Amino acid sequence: MSLPQAVPMTSLSRRALGSIAAAALVALFAAVRLVPRVDAADRSALSGRLDSGTTLIAIERLALATVSVATLAVGLLVLAVVTVRRRGVGAGVRIVASVLGAVVSAELLKRLLPFDPGLTDTGQAITSGSFPSGHSAIAAAFALAVAATLGPRLARRSWGPLVAWVSLVAAGTVAAGWHRPSDAVGGVLLAVVWHTALVRRPAAEALPAAVARQRTAIRSRAVVPGWRWWLVACAAILVGALVPHAGTEIELRETASHLYVLGLAAVLATTGALMLVVQDRVPARSH
Repeated sequence: MSLPQAVPMTSLSRRALGSIAAAALVALFAAVRLVPRVDAADRSALSGRLDSGTTLIAIERLALATVSVATLAVGLLVLAVVTVRRRGVGAGVRIVASVLGAVVSAELLKRLLPFDPGLTDTGQAITSGSFPSGHSAIAAAFALAVAATLGPRLARRSWGPLVAWVSLVAAGTVAAGWHRPSDAVGGVLLAVVWHTALVRRPAAEALPAAVARQRTAIRSRAVVPGWRWWLVACAAILVGALVPHAGTEIELRETASHLYVLGLAAVLATTGALMLVVQDRVPARSH
């Protein structure tokens, strides 16, 4: 009887995904800094945040409140303990490092990369909006780490709420006027880079070739898990953005910004792509 052979396709695809995310991160920043039209659209999307309705304001404040130094410390501790118990010390170190790497690199990049404050269309100074968004990076890194730590069944059930949470946090940084859409997208991409570089799948991935092919076929036919949660989050955010706050237009003499809504849609599409990142980590239900 032949010995089981590991199938390297997953690691190759993860490395390729990490490279694509890194290239997209660089290209995004270069486009915003070097292409005037892209920069102008990005600024206009941020300035349009004042058209947000009370629904969106409440949603983004609630989501952003979940990301703090305290939640970061507690979350890392829980992730470390659970991962060490399930998969050993090495896996626990990589999980924690993937989150810390995203957090620290986001803060460093915000201080090292050039940033032009500028003004919004209404003449307000943009004092934030640095690239990339730390809140988006933290949320995305945690979501990916949690999905990699949990067992397959729990990972599948929790992935929808996790992606919805990342979507709310990333879009919330734009709605709150903290970041441009490019910053929020950059934070998500940065988290994907660190996760794909450091986090490995469990040793169970070394399966016989026939079993691996069967599971791959099942995954290819399965609907990406969590899409309903993501769709509900998208609907709530976009509806909130399209319903102006009472008195906003009169007080600020500002019309609704289509670029603002498009910017939020771009952020939501990027966070939705996270579902594809861990699709092979969240298997389909067995029949």
